[in-house]
Amino acid sequence: IKRDVMTSKDLLAQISDFFKKRLGVRSRLGEPLTAGIGFQRVARLFITHLAEDGTKVPTVLLLKPDQRRYWTRSQALRDADELASAIQAAGETRRNKK
Repeated sequence: IKRDVMTSKDLLAQISDFFKKRLGVRSRLGEPLTAGIGFQRVARLFITHLAEDGTKVPTVLLLKPDQRRYWTRSQALRDADELASAIQAAGETRRNKK
């Protein structure tokens, strides 16, 4: 586990860059998408970052509003169930491609 400490200004800049990239996504016809992260309150992002020794580490980022209803114990259990299902589905997809 690695903890990155950054200022709120740096965090805001990183989130802003992320949203600009995601919200810039357009359909095949060039129209803005009307669904996705820009229209949802919660985002679950699967990324890979490099550890200090150079190994790739799969990471899940949960982006949620700072409201109590999104951070309850029961919501954490639902998040864990959804994450486990996503990991299992990704594993099955990989096995089927081989």
